[in-house]
Amino acid sequence: MLVTLPAIGLTVRNLLAPVDVVVGRVPDDALYYLVLARRLAAGEGFTFDGLAPTTGFHPAWLAIVAAVVPTGEPEAGLRGLLALHGLVTVGCVLVLDHVTRQAGARSWTGALSAAAAGAWGASVYGLGMETSLVALLSLAAVAVGMRAGGGNLVAGLLGVAMGLARVDALPMLLGAGRRAPAALVGGIVGVLLTAGFNLAVAGEGVSTAARIKSLGTVAERLARLDPAVMWRHVPGAAVAAVVVIGVAYARRRSDTSGVSACVTPPAVLLGAGGGLVWLAAAYLGNNLVGPWYHLPVTWVLVAGAGIAAARTRGALGGVLAVGLAVALLRGVALPAPGLHATVVAFARAVAVATDPDARVIAEDFPGAVAWFGERTVLPADGLAASPGYREALTTGAAVEWWRARGATHYAVTRRRAGWLATGRVEGRLVDHIAPPFLPVPPSPVPLEVDQLLVERVDAGSGRLFGLFEVGE
Repeated sequence: MLVTLPAIGLTVRNLLAPVDVVVGRVPDDALYYLVLARRLAAGEGFTFDGLAPTTGFHPAWLAIVAAVVPTGEPEAGLRGLLALHGLVTVGCVLVLDHVTRQAGARSWTGALSAAAAGAWGASVYGLGMETSLVALLSLAAVAVGMRAGGGNLVAGLLGVAMGLARVDALPMLLGAGRRAPAALVGGIVGVLLTAGFNLAVAGEGVSTAARIKSLGTVAERLARLDPAVMWRHVPGAAVAAVVVIGVAYARRRSDTSGVSACVTPPAVLLGAGGGLVWLAAAYLGNNLVGPWYHLPVTWVLVAGAGIAAARTRGALGGVLAVGLAVALLRGVALPAPGLHATVVAFARAVAVATDPDARVIAEDFPGAVAWFGERTVLPADGLAASPGYREALTTGAAVEWWRARGATHYAVTRRRAGWLATGRVEGRLVDHIAPPFLPVPPSPVPLEVDQLLVERVDAGSGRLFGLFEVGE
């Protein structure tokens, strides 16, 4: 279908771009899934570091990555992951176009919205990219909710898939409208399956990563709420979609001829409303709300806006659709060298400077260091955590925890300006493991300056990447 061509074209572009260029569009969480898939392929089980089970991942996305992405060579795995993301995006476009047609909006405006959304979606990556899968499931739930009859079984199966994809995304299933009860029941089943899976993997019904992310009180998180940051994190496409829907409803209210063609189907609005509930709960739960969390909500909003634009009569509908398309296309990011290219260079240098059996503590970019450095990486931020690490992190004993597990090196990522000087304590260099998004005490890491084995500086951000041997 023609509406999928922009998504396909941008995916091909990303696949052909040099790896050091396109990697800037790939979040570290995506590489973290590749490491898990590589461990699985090697028969080591569900583990990130190869030493202990890891439960901080989403089963459905890991299963898909492990099944279709090659894990034998770093660049091939990255290309495979990009191709998978593009395939999911094309699926989103097809379902969005189906929803538009299902709502009786068969004009060019609906097709334009779907095509532009595909270009945007192929260029935007979220977390481990599983949020794109959530977007696809959310749109599918909307499609089922708009059916005249039946569909409860399909809605239930979509709910199970959603529970396996992201346990915190169940509010999006409200988009199933009249089928929402069946979808939510299926979602609960999916969550229970995920919890049971975690229990089987590591003896924890709730993963260590989830426990770590839930640290702190709701009051603390509200106090840290920065409206300016939240505004920057809301994609322009979502804002434009809200405007389009608002204009369409305003026109309906002023229409005295009884025309209600611009009404956005309730299932879409329910899905978008559920998404907003999800975002609020995600922020209060772990303070990690960013552009990646908005992907599914934006897709559902664009579906509603595309319908509203297509069913709004006259030139206004065309203007609304073009405005929405422009807002979407402005979010299309061309591959460009950036911070992650420096991270990849650092990871490759780590592989040269260390023995294959080295164990590297990394608080920042553990996925990239493990995937491209092909070394055992101990993720000190705790989000890919071994059972029991939460207690070590919250008591300031993270370094001792990793030393007991044979840590040999420490990968530090800090702003270069002044860090090497201000980090000195009694002639020694001291760093601290203290994830900035968690209210935990810092765990001091003593380092010797002459043990700096690798040094890379990112020109754009000024970040220093250094590899040290772990001091006594």
